Amino acid sequence: MKFTAYAMLVSCVCVFIHYSIIRDVNLFSFSWEVYGLGFFIAIFATVIPSFLVSASIKMISSSNFAIVAGIGPISTIILAGIF
Repeated sequence: MKFTAYAMLVSCVCVFIHYSIIRDVNLFSFSWEVYGLGFFIAIFATVIPSFLVSASIKMISSSNFAIVAGIGPISTIILAGIF
């Protein structure tokens, strides 16, 4: 779990550094709705799934997790065809 937290912190810092070098946009010029939605997307689509992946690898072995994770893209293609 510590490794996941450190990796996410480093990647967050790198994204901000990259954004500040590439863009001339002020990060603090957006409305509060943008920050709120970005925060919720970051928590529910990035942070929680990352920690759940770490916990599941700890509970089941990494080889079993790889098998389960391999079903994801296949099920996405099937569900995209259905919907």
